[in-house]
Amino acid sequence: MPDLDKVYDLISKVALREELELRSVSSGIFSIQELAFVYIVGKEIALKAIDIFGTKDICWYTEKQIEKTPKTTRTDLVFEDNEGSPVLAIEFKTRKEEGVCLNDIKKLKEIEVRPY
Repeated sequence: MPDLDKVYDLISKVALREELELRSVSSGIFSIQELAFVYIVGKEIALKAIDIFGTKDICWYTEKQIEKTPKTTRTDLVFEDNEGSPVLAIEFKTRKEEGVCLNDIKKLKEIEVRPY
């Protein structure tokens, strides 16, 4: 099971760092493409896999469909153990779009939760 406090802290640090860097060249973090932010966060989490997951044997994917059902679509960021089982799935939003967040919550709710 991943340490969710560490994941949250890492995402917050990445968001702040990107905000400060992007402010110098554009309008800040809300000018970044969502997939670009997802990739940056995924890389940072992967670099700290031992600390977050307790192992370095983690694979990560952007835009991966976890389960192939009519109610699920691709998830922004997915981490899997070495057996291919998802251990962490994250959805990101870089724009304020009502309704889209609810759709993502409903989608994640449809994913079968299994003990890993």
